[in-house]
Amino acid sequence: MRRATVAAVGTLGLLITTGVSASAAATPPGSTPRAFTGTVLGDDIVSNGTSFENAYKITTSADSTGAGWNQGSNSADTLPLTGHTTGVNYFADGVNPIETTYTIGVANASGIAVLTGSGRCIAGGTGAFKDQKCKFAEMGTLDVNTGIFDVKLTGTYTR
Repeated sequence: MRRATVAAVGTLGLLITTGVSASAAATPPGSTPRAFTGTVLGDDIVSNGTSFENAYKITTSADSTGAGWNQGSNSADTLPLTGHTTGVNYFADGVNPIETTYTIGVANASGIAVLTGSGRCIAGGTGAFKDQKCKFAEMGTLDVNTGIFDVKLTGTYTR
């Protein structure tokens, strides 16, 4: 399973995004939580045992199309597994650092595994993401034969 270590994605921050406020109480005065959806399509660029790096295209309803990179580690080098990533999404309106946790199930006969996870924005963003808070959920697939992951995002963010 050459791609079992695929950055499942961080995509999953993929994977991947703008996001949700941790809670209404944590929302700064005047900020309104806003929902978003998105997609992340990517592949691993380096994998070494249970460690990896991914590159991906990210498109969200909040920020349009951007690119992303993440690194992470998996709990095993065979499926099923769990893992986590940290990475950065680059959009025209700024840089959005994120982190994700995920699970990848056993692949079917065609080599497609279900990938689920969640993520959040982390400190250090620029531009529109400087003060952003977010959370998001990820649901998609990983092709263990090619390493390509395709993930849908849903979440909320406050800026």
